[in-house]
Amino acid sequence: MPSPKLHYLQLIFLIIISYTLSLKTSELAIADPFIYYSKQKDTYYAYGTTNANEGFECYSSKDLKTWKYEKFVLKKGNDIWGNKDFWAPEVYHVNGKYIMYYSAEERMCAAISNNPLGPFKQKEKKQCYQ
Repeated sequence: MPSPKLHYLQLIFLIIISYTLSLKTSELAIADPFIYYSKQKDTYYAYGTTNANEGFECYSSKDLKTWKYEKFVLKKGNDIWGNKDFWAPEVYHVNGKYIMYYSAEERMCAAISNNPLGPFKQKEKKQCYQ
């Protein structure tokens, strides 16, 4: 779990990035934006609420101005819990894995991938808290 200090720094960064996106990137229409920066790939990844009844899509950028649509990185189906109301994803790199925390059907969930572009899956299809 990230330290509170790290969480506050990420929140400040997210606010700055969200402001930058709203000024310079009109074609990137996502709600609840979260930006993950991969130092290894020198790439920014934007996740957010785009299609709340299907899952989460991802965009990538090298400069935070020009964004490329990548794909669905988490999609409802056999590999994750939830069938609708997919909101507010966040992605963290922990111990060599990428963890996406998200809301589905008003429940918190987590899914794992080996890549920031997914696919994000659950070993056991369930919400975080019963």
